[in-house]
Amino acid sequence: DNGKLKKLWLPSGIVIPYFVDDQLIRIKIRRPDPRTFLPKLKYYMVPGSSSSPMMLGPDKDAFAVIEAELDGLLVFQYAGDNIGVCALGSSSNRPDVSGAGILSASLGILDCLDYDGAGAKENKFWRENYQQTTRWPVPVGKDPGDAVEKGVDIRQWILAGLPARYHVKRRTIGQSRLISADAGGVA
Repeated sequence: DNGKLKKLWLPSGIVIPYFVDDQLIRIKIRRPDPRTFLPKLKYYMVPGSSSSPMMLGPDKDAFAVIEAELDGLLVFQYAGDNIGVCALGSSSNRPDVSGAGILSASLGILDCLDYDGAGAKENKFWRENYQQTTRWPVPVGKDPGDAVEKGVDIRQWILAGLPARYHVKRRTIGQSRLISADAGGVA
């Protein structure tokens, strides 16, 4: 603002960019060991970044609500063809206006917040504000990253949690494609 250069501190770590409509809106850095550096932050958000939750696959019919962005990217990598992801950044964060609209219109929401006291506590908010929410913590470990390390098939875990009406819709779409293919149409 005053024409003087300003220093920007960027710690080492895993860089997590977030783009919306090809526009970079956030850069977050997962630090390797936050206990060894000051300030003692596990994540560092680059100044000027948006704090809105990361919405992956906003056109999907069902969503997994995940705490950490890296876990959200993991779930989307394995099951993104079937489900969208809302990565909050913290169990107590809430969707922004855009995300709330997307989630409200969804057929189902899997509350996959961490399997700990904070994650369990936040389920009340999700059930009260989104009737289609089901609490769906990982079967082992605390979060999807832990679960993968312990051998959980993330895709199967997500598919098992999807509501029946979602499976019916997908099965109906699949059957109509098969009928078209059998009738000489293109599948």
